[in-house]
Amino acid sequence: MLLSRPYAVTAAFGFELARRRWDPRAPDLEMLKLVVECVVPEARAEARRWIDAVREQVARDTALLAALVVSAHADNREFARSLLRAVFLGDDDVRVLIGRAIAELRALPVSAEASARARDAALTLLASFRRQLSQLGLEVIRDLLLSPLPELQALAGDILAEHQTLAHSVPTISSSR
Repeated sequence: MLLSRPYAVTAAFGFELARRRWDPRAPDLEMLKLVVECVVPEARAEARRWIDAVREQVARDTALLAALVVSAHADNREFARSLLRAVFLGDDDVRVLIGRAIAELRALPVSAEASARARDAALTLLASFRRQLSQLGLEVIRDLLLSPLPELQALAGDILAEHQTLAHSVPTISSSR
């Protein structure tokens, strides 16, 4: 609870407690998720080192991976891009990760920070999962196109341009459901 506070002093105290509890032989991935999103840059850097040490376990946690892709912190989003190039994910895990990331992106409010997050996340998704994105259903692409964030609309355009079936005959997309 202390780790998720916006106050640096409180979060730093929470990080010290988490550091004492961290055991790479039995990693607590829920705690790791909190540390990696901490407002304290040193805590996030340490959490990324922990992730590197337990990559196999982290690669099975699509919620943690999606949180990194869409993180509020640019350093985590950059880390996610390199991490996803270094781990193997099965197609089912990739689909779940993409779904989680897109759901988190669609929930972002319109703001400069949200635009930066969406831009970075789109780059990561395209760089890491181009093949799987080219198989997305029309409803998901439609939702991205209707997003108020231009970065998500651009992601939808990139997906459509390479889509296995829709690239050659794009259906009309209306805003009514």
